[in-house]
Amino acid sequence: MKKWLHIFSVIGAIILLFLGGYLLFREPPATVVENEIVKVGWIGHGDHRAIDLALKDLNMEDVEIIFREVECDREKTVEASRELISQGVVVAISELCSETYYQASETFKQDGVIMIQASSDLVDYVDEPMFRTVPHQRQVLAYGIDYLRGKGIENIAVVGSSEEWAQPLNSLIADLFTEEGRTLTFVSLQNDQGEEIVDEILSERLTELKEVDPDVVYIVARGADPARIMTLAEEIELEATMYGIGELFDDVDELGEIGNDLRVVVVGGGSSGFEEQYRIAYGEDSGMYSAHAYDAMTAVARVLREGANTREAMVASLQELSFEGASGKIDFTDNGHIPGRFEVRVLKDGEFIEK
Repeated sequence: MKKWLHIFSVIGAIILLFLGGYLLFREPPATVVENEIVKVGWIGHGDHRAIDLALKDLNMEDVEIIFREVECDREKTVEASRELISQGVVVAISELCSETYYQASETFKQDGVIMIQASSDLVDYVDEPMFRTVPHQRQVLAYGIDYLRGKGIENIAVVGSSEEWAQPLNSLIADLFTEEGRTLTFVSLQNDQGEEIVDEILSERLTELKEVDPDVVYIVARGADPARIMTLAEEIELEATMYGIGELFDDVDELGEIGNDLRVVVVGGGSSGFEEQYRIAYGEDSGMYSAHAYDAMTAVARVLREGANTREAMVASLQELSFEGASGKIDFTDNGHIPGRFEVRVLKDGEFIEK
């Protein structure tokens, strides 16, 4: 019996010796490192569901989107921007209006947060690295004027909220219509005190404009003003083709029946593939800038996957980025702008259709 106990003891000692050696010299198990969550901000009043759609398509589980809804209010925009900064976002995708995007850009820049504008705007042009997946309205307007010039238009009138607000369009037209025989006329919707003029005064100004006999009236206004201009122009029988800024694409209800045949130059929307995908996902058509928001999120995802984790690295990566997006070619220049593509739409029975 003792003999067998001795044998078992020896065998047990040998097993323990081998086990101890294995535990001593084996490689330690690989440490599981969870990917750090990258926070991306979204700020504006557009359609942020396109961001959710992009995240799902790109399988970006290590990205957290923080949404901040804000209307066209400068103070609230700055406040919302600071909230996103305090949450630790490294980049912000914005769908802000002309009056507020510059304030957001300046606020983010102070804390090294990159901003990508995914909607169009007319004022506060920023010629610096502030990226955009939508061409600036100056580019859209330049295309529009070039389009008119290609049709031999030599006499154009601008009717706008104020000469200052219409200046981007005014200067573009002036640059293109300086040859002899070409005419540029501006009609303001405001008096010398900056107050909106009544219909009677506007009718008088349009009657004076009628004497110039413009080929095209380009409306640089929003809200109720475009329909007001077109109604009074019809009453005095001002015969001219009516054009308007791209933002009128969203003002169909305000334009009403009087807006029929109004032409606008807009930034090209999403591809048919994206439109179908969006419709399947949400059961309705996408917004005007949904594809551009989708492309902004795609651009962010691409540079993050390349390992860019500082402002300098992200700016450099974005400037080198080039891909065919849902809204068209995304190929940022040194100052963050893209070439863009444009369309002329005409209003027919309450809907803008491609001309």
